[in-house]
Amino acid sequence: MGVVRVYLPVGPADLTGLAERGSLSATPATSATSADPADLRVAYAVTPELERSMGGHDVEDLEYAAFSAAVAAAGAASGGSGGSGGSGGSAGRRVVIAADVDPEWLAAGEPRSRPDSICAVELTEPVPLARVASFHVDERAGSAHGAAAAAAADALLWYDATELDEVRGFFV
Repeated sequence: MGVVRVYLPVGPADLTGLAERGSLSATPATSATSADPADLRVAYAVTPELERSMGGHDVEDLEYAAFSAAVAAAGAASGGSGGSGGSGGSAGRRVVIAADVDPEWLAAGEPRSRPDSICAVELTEPVPLARVASFHVDERAGSAHGAAAAAAADALLWYDATELDEVRGFFV
């Protein structure tokens, strides 16, 4: 069975939950536990719609587009302008988790909570730490210079999945 690479904008409470429970909840840390589909955690992935809109591009380009959408969502949340229910970084620091999930862990149909992106998907199951591939974090809060730098997905530092404590250290 194949897996789907997803990119999840997260914040400090999500990182703490991941460290304490060993998994990332299917609902954002700021949402009450609920079966309401509007409370499902939004992730970004290569979707059929993204593939159609970027016809002819290879998988790496498609994954970079999905990753960039997650970075933008993390930036919107950390900037206080909405986003995924406070799931972005704090004090301007963006954090995105790359994880490999089973296709069955994604809600069927178009996302109801964030239909503004053709690569948005919703998780229906928690993501175990063992499925996390990497963390992507701004080096310093507010370190981007200008709007173009703030939007750049490649401005984030890469951390291995084993470096969760180091990533959490950015928020103490």
